[in-house]
Amino acid sequence: MRARPFDWGDDSNSSQRWAAAGLAGLILFCIALQLAGPLAMLGRHISLNNNEGWNAYWTTRALAGQPIYTDAASPLTDNYPPLSFYIVGWLGRAIGDLVLAGRLISLVGLFGATAMVGLIARRVGKDKRWAWAGAALFLLVAVSMAPRYLAADDPQWLAEATQLLALWMVIPSRPARRRGRV
Repeated sequence: MRARPFDWGDDSNSSQRWAAAGLAGLILFCIALQLAGPLAMLGRHISLNNNEGWNAYWTTRALAGQPIYTDAASPLTDNYPPLSFYIVGWLGRAIGDLVLAGRLISLVGLFGATAMVGLIARRVGKDKRWAWAGAALFLLVAVSMAPRYLAADDPQWLAEATQLLALWMVIPSRPARRRGRV
């Protein structure tokens, strides 16, 4: 008989559940701790990074029907995905604040990318618990290693979620492996 992860004695089933619950609780606590500051700043009119004003400018141009990609002679350039400016602009018109709309879409993109990591893991045959544990770990790393992009008006997380959605669409589905097998 092979040892399984978290196999700590006779009552291993109970121990595994407690260990998994404790680990999940710790991960969720760390995620909440990292997200608390950016969420508190969500509606404030203070720039969270140097891209927020730039993105609001290009969103304003897109909403006004002006070109967002200028000719080669222009001193201004933009290399961001154009769809993000229109999505932020549509939400910004609805709520009356372009920067807040960008911040909300960034959060949706972050959580969307996290969900896609879990769905991709499921599609390649991982057990449901391990797939969502991987997604939680992805979110923990994202909020820990890229705090500059948390709830900031920046199209990065929307782009990541879109790319992961595309990856999920092209990966062939495999059945989940049975527990206890490697």
